[in-house]
Amino acid sequence: MVKVRVPPRPLASAAIATAVSRGGWAVAGVTLLTTAIVLVDVLASAHRLAEVGVPAAALVVMAASLVLLAWRKTPSSAVTYLLVGAACSFVFQIALSHTDPTLHERGVYLLNRPAVALTLVGSLSLGVVPSVLWTVSGFLVGLAATIAADLSLGEGIVTGFGPAMVAVLYITVWIALGLIRRSQLARVPDVAEMELTMAGMSAQRVLERDTVALVHETLLTDLGLVATNTRRLDERDRERFRADVRLLRSVMEGGFEALDDGPDRRDDIASVVAEFPWRGLAARITGDATVMDGLPSRTRAAVAGALRASLNNVLRHAQATEAQVLVDSDGRTFTLMIVDRGRGFDPAAVPANRLGIRVALTERIESVGGQVVVRSAVGVGTSVLITVPVGAERHGEG
Repeated sequence: MVKVRVPPRPLASAAIATAVSRGGWAVAGVTLLTTAIVLVDVLASAHRLAEVGVPAAALVVMAASLVLLAWRKTPSSAVTYLLVGAACSFVFQIALSHTDPTLHERGVYLLNRPAVALTLVGSLSLGVVPSVLWTVSGFLVGLAATIAADLSLGEGIVTGFGPAMVAVLYITVWIALGLIRRSQLARVPDVAEMELTMAGMSAQRVLERDTVALVHETLLTDLGLVATNTRRLDERDRERFRADVRLLRSVMEGGFEALDDGPDRRDDIASVVAEFPWRGLAARITGDATVMDGLPSRTRAAVAGALRASLNNVLRHAQATEAQVLVDSDGRTFTLMIVDRGRGFDPAAVPANRLGIRVALTERIESVGGQVVVRSAVGVGTSVLITVPVGAERHGEG
């Protein structure tokens, strides 16, 4: 049975809320950085770059409190950010206005940048209302700092639209997030139904993989033999073709289970090796081939199929006439190694979609809990090491 782990809704909501808050903090950080750049440019244009120290220091302190908030993510660090940010915003505006009084009229966009960063305080709660309240609090604190600075300068109160626009946008995001969360909560999935669906999909994948492997070993191999064989086909060839047709027909009619005790069962080492001498490949068995009989039927079929695919690869690609099949078992692990002294190949250069490697070997053995290790080098030969557990049969893929 495939176990589907559905993430808890509160956990998913917390992840989304944290992502939105982090996005806000990132925008606030970028806002402070661009403010510093514009500050230097404005003062340099007015030939007052020497007076950049105080407003720049205010931005640095505010950025430090923002980093603390993003690091600790606690209500106390959020309050600290708002208080420190308010003081920095006040100092920033006072210092800049003293440096260039005309900025109060033509440079509001620069003066209220710290207030924009305060509005992006984010949220430390999952609820929409607390998130909105944090945003409103940041906006009001920034607004208060701006008003206090204007009153201290004896100027008219000019706040600009930037902080208000950012506040409206951020509040809209939090409200939309809350509505989406409520909608999703109304659609809590039927976990039992999902498990059945996933189990069905897993079984379908197993069937597809086994079918592809079987067709690769029978029909495609037979077609390849007909296409590449230079000698005249004899009765042994025709009998092999007839056996493969019977094999495919029995699977179509009774499923793969029909192969367990069928007349065309070919899942022992000796039977597989016996298929190749007349095709030009002499395979010598070392070890007790009968130990494979103790494997579960599905594991036995997987190992036999992998052995057949390996010997087919030797015959087709290695240009070798001999191969050695080594068999061993320690009671817990069954080991099979196929070695040839052919021309070899570069494993890294084999495309991922090669059926012989991916389906006929790797996926087939992994489906029964085993492993496949292929070692080869050009001009040296190839070895295929197959290990499978000697134990209860695994069904499906999980």
